[in-house]
Amino acid sequence: MALSTADIKYSHLVDDTEKTRTHALRTIDRQIDLLGDALHALKAGRTEVVEEFIERVAAALTVEIETLKAAAPTA
Repeated sequence: MALSTADIKYSHLVDDTEKTRTHALRTIDRQIDLLGDALHALKAGRTEVVEEFIERVAAALTVEIETLKAAAPTA
């Protein structure tokens, strides 16, 4: 049985959504780790390291938000 065009489009949409979801989860996971490192540095009084880590997290999450916005399906 051959797949219809709608079935193929749906399959691609599911695949694209899963790729986007996986990428977002990996990004968030890495940023949580970096925030943990920032907290450790803060407790050690290394504020310059904390500042750098937080800036990196903010930049990465900003990029991820833009990626998610761009990937959103249009109605």
